[in-house]
Amino acid sequence: KEMNKMNRNSKTEEPADREEQAKTEPAETEPAERQEARTEMQEDFKKLLAPLGYTALVITLLFAASFFIASARLLDRILFFAALFFYFILPGYCIMLHVKKLSGLERLTIGIPVGVAALNLVMYLLNVLLGIPITAATVILIIAGISVTCLLLSQRAQTT
Repeated sequence: KEMNKMNRNSKTEEPADREEQAKTEPAETEPAERQEARTEMQEDFKKLLAPLGYTALVITLLFAASFFIASARLLDRILFFAALFFYFILPGYCIMLHVKKLSGLERLTIGIPVGVAALNLVMYLLNVLLGIPITAATVILIIAGISVTCLLLSQRAQTT
């Protein structure tokens, strides 16, 4: 009788152990899979941002060289070179993130005219259709809106 009880207890313990193992195994492998996906996304993000970083470096070097070439106030120089980056480069690069076949430099090169065209079109339509005046604040908001929207859409496309 005691052996039968022990056999019954051991039989009932085994499935419980198996269930516990089944519960713990996916939990252990899931964070590893998430970690791999996270590192892969970080590497992709670094690849996407590398051309923007190089462009910002070139613009910074041009800014430093401008002290020797032209005489202007410091604030005017800062605004000019910041406008180069934010007006010409950032919106087009963000728009071109949807084209997967392009490398970073190609995306940057094609993105500059695309961004300028999109920005000018949006500013024109807002001014003509809605009567919103074109000021520095509206231009900054439009650039931020285009860039953030395109970044969110590209992130959404990558996750699906």
